[in-house]
Amino acid sequence: MRVKNVAAVAYKQWLDASAVKSIAVQFLLYPVLLWIFTLGRDSAARTTLVAVLSPMLIGSSPMLTVHSLIREDKHSGALKALMLASVRPGEYMAGVSLFLIGISALASAFMGILGGVPIHTLLWFILAMTLTSTLTILLGCAASLRTANQSNAVLFISVFSLINGMIPALEALHPTIHTVTRFWYTQQVKDMTLRFCGGHADTLLFGFGVIGINLLLILSALFFTYRKTRLFEN
Repeated sequence: MRVKNVAAVAYKQWLDASAVKSIAVQFLLYPVLLWIFTLGRDSAARTTLVAVLSPMLIGSSPMLTVHSLIREDKHSGALKALMLASVRPGEYMAGVSLFLIGISALASAFMGILGGVPIHTLLWFILAMTLTSTLTILLGCAASLRTANQSNAVLFISVFSLINGMIPALEALHPTIHTVTRFWYTQQVKDMTLRFCGGHADTLLFGFGVIGINLLLILSALFFTYRKTRLFEN
């Protein structure tokens, strides 16, 4: 994998994204909602809201955006042009992922600041959010490849991303399912965010362990899908 090509793809996405308002909306929606809902609220309410909205941000926005970027590049012929320029499919996906990881880190910082995460745990919060958004991006790449030629791909990705982000909210309504959902990364975002808001950055081994295991599973799914799908096919 050539770093120059990865950086070039990431820069291309940045130039394209600067003219696409929908990408900004996807990543600013939840920070703006957090800011609106926390106006005049106490710290306990802010903690609850940031713990609920953070998983929605990292569980849905990156997946919807990566699918939108890949679909747009396929339809516009940009993928064909990149192939002719000797950019490999893996380099393309790495470049798109790098761009979205940067956007996710910025959105996570906004969430943490608006949510009142203490300064000494804010960097841990941003790290956890960025790592888990990376999982969502990889999951979105796999889903986009799997549904690349299906007419209902947008509906599938939208529903899947919504469920992925809503898992912690469902757990709040039905606490008994926590024994299962705690092994999924979006649930760990909520659990870890509650610790970060309380000023605690210890006892996170289980949370990061779950994230690591989820990463291996998602990478396996992406590898399998990548081997079965031609990224540049029409």
